[in-house]
Amino acid sequence: MKNLYEFLVRSATDFGNKDAIIFENERINYNDFLLRVDDLAESLSNSGLSNKTILLAVPRSIELLISIFAILKNKSTYIPIDLSYPKDRINYIIADSSCDYVLTTVENAGMFSDSNVFFIDNEPSHAINSLKQALTENPVSLNPAYIIYTSGSTGNPKGVMIGEDSLVNFVDVMSEACGLDDGKKIICLTTVSFDIFFLESVMALCKGMTVILANTRESTNPKAIYELISKYEIDVVQMTPSRARMLLNFNEKALENVQDIIIGGESFPINLLEDIRGNTKATIYNVYGPTEATVWATVSNVTHENEITIGKPLRNYEIFILDDSLQKVEPGEVGEICIAGVALSLGYYNKEQLTSERFVVVNDLQNRKIYRTGDYGKYISNGNIKYIGRMDNQVKIRGYRVEVEEIEKVIYDSQLVSQAIVIVHTVNSINSLWVYYCSDSMQNADELKRFLKEKLPDYMIPNKFIEIQSMPQTPNGKIDRNALKNMEIDILSEDKVKEADLEKDLSETNTEIISIIKKVTVSDDITLETSIDFIDSISFVKILVEIENHFDILLADETLTNSFFNNIEELMQYVESNIESSKEV
Repeated sequence: MKNLYEFLVRSATDFGNKDAIIFENERINYNDFLLRVDDLAESLSNSGLSNKTILLAVPRSIELLISIFAILKNKSTYIPIDLSYPKDRINYIIADSSCDYVLTTVENAGMFSDSNVFFIDNEPSHAINSLKQALTENPVSLNPAYIIYTSGSTGNPKGVMIGEDSLVNFVDVMSEACGLDDGKKIICLTTVSFDIFFLESVMALCKGMTVILANTRESTNPKAIYELISKYEIDVVQMTPSRARMLLNFNEKALENVQDIIIGGESFPINLLEDIRGNTKATIYNVYGPTEATVWATVSNVTHENEITIGKPLRNYEIFILDDSLQKVEPGEVGEICIAGVALSLGYYNKEQLTSERFVVVNDLQNRKIYRTGDYGKYISNGNIKYIGRMDNQVKIRGYRVEVEEIEKVIYDSQLVSQAIVIVHTVNSINSLWVYYCSDSMQNADELKRFLKEKLPDYMIPNKFIEIQSMPQTPNGKIDRNALKNMEIDILSEDKVKEADLEKDLSETNTEIISIIKKVTVSDDITLETSIDFIDSISFVKILVEIENHFDILLADETLTNSFFNNIEELMQYVESNIESSKEV
């Protein structure tokens, strides 16, 4: 196939009456899906939206996937965003990408009042009339299929451009490597702004699979995920280790009848592998790859393995382990994981210097262009690759790539601190972010937390805020990050004293609730007045699930958003009320 639209046409030809997508109470078969793609593509083309750069701001729905294929059919580039992103981040992406149009719904029109907008839920004639003069006359010269914005060390996200030829190759080689074919149903849980969404949705439709598209609430709620897997007899799941652990904590048998489990986006702990395979007969894959190499670059079948590796490169990918001089190291020696092949990104949009630093032509590799991942790894005796870790301060939080420098830059932008350092704290193989700061003006961290909430996605908000008098330094005068990490032991000891003071006047029920919150958030900065808004959405759902299981109660669906309660005390009162009601039944 030459392009992704041709894949879809083949799926409609071969499986026309089969369910393509199931979303909430709505189903659409391949024939009808293709017709709606063609209708929208025609409307976009008639409105001048061919060979353009389009910000995709459509909520999770069947229309979201229709929009992607319609944009691709017209040879335009889509830039997917999560509508829950802070307004400042969305505005930055709009400005940085110089996008020609925003594709969205009437309901979200207010978010894009200064942009050239096409409404997918209007009649075509109305949509044409709603268009304003384009913001730019400079289309993307390399014409990528999509641009995905990932965390950047400069303080702002950077746009990774992926060409359609790379995506076409990925569809073929990934489905081949993991046996993903038209006989299977896959659940789509990932946000559209994360590149692994492509596998669960677009790739699956290209291969004739049925996509069970979870809505926003379902995608973060382990109970809802389990119910979708059971109801639709899901065959394939793709998850970060964090999400897989959350699901197994809810129900260890949640993946019992799944056929294929694809785990990636974070380091895969061996104890999680053991827990998964102890409760399912599924084939379990560990996958690895940066956004710059088109979703995944390697795959390892770890179903029966005692050591987790990232395996071998997918077909048409090459992996080299190189030293600082970009020379190959010997098998068993550690070096930088570098990727070559058709899957490589076209570079970073409008960032030529960064592109030239990360995408390098190496003479000693027959002038191959490689992408320098910044990850350490090594080839082991069986030809698999062992992932060792990062070379810099980039980390994975719930599967998202995070540059701690970006968080630090935004903290400094607040002008509330004189110094700040963000450190990754790992408990039970789960990463969380701690910020150490010095400030002469703040009484507490609440003001800083509010500022960060307006600037960063919730997965980039630190779990713990620690004020210190001065930053420890190395002998050469640099901030000593290792010394800050060593401070964690003392801080955790002090937190136990604070915990005792907080809980001595609480009821037994509320003491248990506080313990659950602290365990999930890996934070001890919790008081009755702590705003729920300072707990990220996924952690908040985990808290509610833990509360339901611990007290054997069922909380209403509307409580599954962290905007339902103002603070911890309101949550406690609600839980206590539910416990009393359950006793009366």
